[in-house]
This record gives sequence, C-alpha cells and structure tokens, in this order.
Amino acid sequence: MTENKSRGDTTRWALLVLLLAVVVSWCRNEAPIDPAFVRLPFPSAMPGEANTYSLNGEKLFVGKMEAPEAFAIGPKGELYTSLGNGQIVRIVDDNTFEVVARTGADHPQCGDIEMENVCGRPLGFEYMHSMNSLLVCDSYFGLMLINIENGEKKVVTNFAGGRQIKFCNSVVIDESKGHGNEVAYFTDSSNVHRNRVLYDVFEARDQGRLLAYHFATNKTEVLLDRLHFPNGLTFTYDHTALLMATTSRAQIIKYHLTGDRKGTMEMLNPNLPATPDNIVKWPADKTHTRNTYLLGCGVRRTWFSWSLMQLPMLRSVLTALLPYGVLQKAVAVSQPNKAMVLEVDENGTVLNAFTDPTGNVRVVSEALPYKGQIYVGTWMAPQSLVRFDVPVEFK
Repeated sequence: MTENKSRGDTTRWALLVLLLAVVVSWCRNEAPIDPAFVRLPFPSAMPGEANTYSLNGEKLFVGKMEAPEAFAIGPKGELYTSLGNGQIVRIVDDNTFEVVARTGADHPQCGDIEMENVCGRPLGFEYMHSMNSLLVCDSYFGLMLINIENGEKKVVTNFAGGRQIKFCNSVVIDESKGHGNEVAYFTDSSNVHRNRVLYDVFEARDQGRLLAYHFATNKTEVLLDRLHFPNGLTFTYDHTALLMATTSRAQIIKYHLTGDRKGTMEMLNPNLPATPDNIVKWPADKTHTRNTYLLGCGVRRTWFSWSLMQLPMLRSVLTALLPYGVLQKAVAVSQPNKAMVLEVDENGTVLNAFTDPTGNVRVVSEALPYKGQIYVGTWMAPQSLVRFDVPVEFK
C-alpha cells in the first residue's frame, strides 16, 4: 500500500513537472520579448528623510485629459502637453484647453492603446521659434513639425542609419546658428517595440539610439547606437553637452557636443534609485537658488525589480500570460510612493526626491517647473495632469 502511494506521488510530481515545462516552453515561444540576463548594481538608496518631500498634487482636467506625457512652453508663455489620444493641446486655464492638432488620424477610438498606430502617440516635444511650430517626437510617425497657429503637420524624418525610426521619444532643438541651420537631437528608444515601454525594459537589450536631424541638409545622423532605452534628453546649462536618461539601466549619460570630448559619452550616474523618463531643467529662480534638473521617474527600483532583471524566463512568462494593459496596471499599483520626481545636479547626483503618497499620479513621465509650480505628466491612462506647489523649503 505504501509502495503504491509512493509511486502515485512520484507520478503526480512527474506530471506536474512536465506540465510546468510545457507551460514555460509555450510562454517562451509566445512571449513578445526576447529578454536578456542583466545583473545591474543593487538600486541606490533614496535620499534621506530630510531630502524627501511628500506632496499633495492637484488633479486637473480629470476625465477630459489622459496620459499627458510631456510639456512645452510656447512663445507667449503658454503651456502645451502631448496626450495619449494623439493630440497636442494648449492649456488656456485650469478648466480649459484647446486642441492644436493630432499627430495621426481622427478615429472614434483614439485613446485606446491599440489605436495608437492610427491616432499617433506624441511624446517629447519642444517649441521651435524659427518656424513657430512644435517639434514633436511621435512614437509611430517619427519626428514631426506642427504649426501652433493652424495645426498643419508634416513628418521631418522617420529614417536613420539604414532603418526606420521606430520609437521617437524625446527631442531638443539647437537654434543658435539661425534659421535653416537648426539641429534637433532626439532619442529613438527601440528598434523592436513601438511605445511599449515595459516590453523594452523587460527585454533589457541595447536597441536604442541618439540621433541628430540637420535642417540645413535634411539628413539624420546616428550619434550613438546600441543604447539601453535612451529616453529623456536636455541640454546642459552651458549648452556644451546633452544629458540623457536611459530607462532600462536607470542611468544618466552625458553626451559632449563641443571641445576635445565632442562626440563621446560620459557616465554621470550609473545607478539611480528609480527608472528615469524625461529630464527637464529647473533653473535658479524664486522657487530655489541653484541650476538643477528634474527627473520624472516611472517606478522605484526595489529588491524585486532588481532580482527580476536576473530572471529572463520569468519575464517571458509574465509578458506571455499578461496583456500589456494588465502588466502596466500591475506595475503602477505596486509602487509604494506613487509619484516620484528626483532633483539632480550637473553631475547626475540625486539631491532631493518628491513623492505623492495620495496616489494622484502613479507613474511620472515629466515634471516641469512652470509659473512657480511644478506640473507633472504621465504616460499611463486614465491619469490626468497633476500640479503641485514647490515645497516652502525651496523658496
């Protein structure tokens, strides 16, 4: 009797192992990603309590505006933002905004992530004075110009280095040499996944590029290749270099534009405590006394996320079994401090952290200082625009 029971237990365990092997094999074949084994440094510590500020953000345009990814300031000081439904809008006041244009085509289902290839998904953008237009990175259509007066749009470039620009993400413009000689620097975050950030982060491969479009020649130059999800981009205060955030590696990189080190990159911070998105200047003004940068962060890095990067098979299983929208929400609700913005200096050193435990915004894409307050965006619908006052300690 005991011998029969033992054989039965062995058979059941063998069947269970076989079933598990079949499921794992199926997941590996069906997974939308090809994940790499990555052993990153253990996440650096957050700033101490004295340098961490809890904020109570104010929601704006709830139910009217979803997933405002990035911001730009126009010629009259007006604020623009890029939305998940493909629109670029101009904010008139706390209750009103105007649609400037949609990067793609109009469709009743614009706003659904599965319709982004039709409606467009504008991400980072900047105002271009010489053309009175917004220079927009759209993750489906490439680098675009949109006239702020009449909404006319055109694709500037969607091809570089022998392949399509598949994930135009963040852009800055150098207009110092005058009209016709402008240079746009921008990131192409992936050559595999189009606006599926989590897939790229989970895949953890070097599939991104830093590009430059020269208006004088209408040519797009590859400045850096094989980057790990290059994302946010801004000029240094002296305009001699670019600061670039790489999301899947949680790093800040400096790319030199002038001098003996022109064309080379320098690692400023190899180990941020959170995954960075857009990086924006916070110039010295009445809100604080030094030139720094604000870094919007998607999620805080934890022991679990660090360990997950060393388990490619588990990442395959998760992406095979969970629809992308479900995966998105799971990541968002897992965050202990909801919103997170880091203040960093010219050397990439983290000075302060801003969090919002109320959960008004869960995943931050960008934080823009504007008229004495900070406007916070997100790439995740259905969240709307959030604004908070600068802590009194900074004034």
